[in-house]
Amino acid sequence: MARNQQRRVFYAFQLSWSADQQMQAFGRVHRSNQSSAPVIRLVLLDLAGQKRLVNAISKRLAALGALTKGERHSLSSDLFRPEDVTDEYGKAALTRLYREIELNRHVDVGLGLRDLERMGVLNKEKTAVRDNHARNVEQFLNRFLVLTVEKQNRIFELFFERYSQAVDAAKRAKRV
Repeated sequence: MARNQQRRVFYAFQLSWSADQQMQAFGRVHRSNQSSAPVIRLVLLDLAGQKRLVNAISKRLAALGALTKGERHSLSSDLFRPEDVTDEYGKAALTRLYREIELNRHVDVGLGLRDLERMGVLNKEKTAVRDNHARNVEQFLNRFLVLTVEKQNRIFELFFERYSQAVDAAKRAKRV
């Protein structure tokens, strides 16, 4: 038996887009016969784009069963809490947010139709979000990355506030 039995810490500074590769990287620090599983710490910046990446990776890892099964159970801590914001509540939140921006309700924080135009989601008249974009959360999460970091963070924050409100309302109505 090895003398060093301390629990190891793995600092993840950058995630791979491939869930398989990410699992492999995590697996390299957690081997069979260890006295304890390593602690995995995810280092995040306050960037909405990075939150989007973490959400996408966590969904892929969850789909692989990586967060809930077997040896991989060691990853089920608070590192990744898969929160699929692309569900029905996310679609409702996005529709609401787009409508608010169309009605100039967020100009006080610097968000307006011009930002939606940069994102490429407006109709030909540049007056409203195209129908095929209005509820497409995955597309929104990719397209808001063209905005400045400040605007990315603000629009994601507004979206997530509406998402949380939709989920809370569903819980109060006992639909969740």
